[in-house]
Amino acid sequence: MRCKACESPDLSAPNPSIALGHIEAQSRMAPQHELRELKVSRMDKNKAHQRRPQLAQALAWAAASLCAGLPGTLGAQTAASTAQSAGLDCLIQASQTVQVGTATAGVVDSVKAERGDYVRKGQVLVQLQNNVERAALAMAREKADQLGEVRATRSASELAKAELKRAEDLVKENFVSRTYFDRQRAELEVASGRGQQAEERRRLAVREVELASAQLAQRTVMAPVDGVVVERFVSPGEYVEQKPVMRIAQVDPLRVDVLVPAAAFGQVAVGSKAQVTPELLNRRAQTATVSGVDRVIDAASHTFRVRLELPNPGGKLPPGLRCKAELLTAEGKPLITKEAFGAAADKAPSPARGPAQAAQLPGLPPAKPTAAKLAEATVPAAGAAPR
Repeated sequence: MRCKACESPDLSAPNPSIALGHIEAQSRMAPQHELRELKVSRMDKNKAHQRRPQLAQALAWAAASLCAGLPGTLGAQTAASTAQSAGLDCLIQASQTVQVGTATAGVVDSVKAERGDYVRKGQVLVQLQNNVERAALAMAREKADQLGEVRATRSASELAKAELKRAEDLVKENFVSRTYFDRQRAELEVASGRGQQAEERRRLAVREVELASAQLAQRTVMAPVDGVVVERFVSPGEYVEQKPVMRIAQVDPLRVDVLVPAAAFGQVAVGSKAQVTPELLNRRAQTATVSGVDRVIDAASHTFRVRLELPNPGGKLPPGLRCKAELLTAEGKPLITKEAFGAAADKAPSPARGPAQAAQLPGLPPAKPTAAKLAEATVPAAGAAPR
């Protein structure tokens, strides 16, 4: 048995009066426990009717935001935001950082530089104990300075030559035998050989002096470049073997890493100029030179890296500063402008579109789906009866 309220043709409109009439009609025929179930069902339906408009509105807002972002590309939006900024983001770094180590193991005797000191190339940083090496060098020099053996062999060689000359004259006059002459000639060859050995030993002693000097020089650690001592790792009395003793940063010139949008790829040439403004109070823009350009674009940030060389006489600018950079053309004009990025954004290809836009014909402007249509496609009718 059905009531007139159930035969209402308008089921899409949540009419509370119709639902109440339906419950009253059914309550006359149903037991008490069924009446309670119907009341609970009515409350659930009312809550569902209240939540559906909110859900539809939220989905409509999300769809509108999504549709607004579809025509443009992420790279174009990034480029446009970068063009509107004061400059390109960059970071000032040391041109190189060197971990200074020792060529040989030993005990630290003294440290000649501290953290923050400006050092020159070839300046002594750390001195290791070198008593043994200095003694070995002194011994090698003594050997190299010994000339007695060389002089003795030279005298013996000269005497042998004179004896051979006299023996040759006596043989011609038949006063001595041929055997005596041969003996004198052999003694001359022996004396010459001994003199040659003495000269060779002297040259070897000179090489030993050079070796001892090199071993002694290894006990002294010197700065390989001009720069600033960033960190000191050792102290006097400490034994070092395979660990660095200091870290030095070369601060003149400085290296500036600039993140350039991918739309400007191919427009930056090595040797061109740029203006770099560090993020410091009362700091003006300084001129830098492009020293390198990356050939690979980072897909995540849609940028590529450009390296600049910034002169820094006296180390006035410290490494580690953030900065803004402006790339310049050969005429000294800004390379990256808002107009250039606007044209690049218009020419940028659109990303892959979803099924709702797959049927778009070429040559026609893309139809932007409205929020109401997307809500109708995703949210069922408020009064639709559940299955």
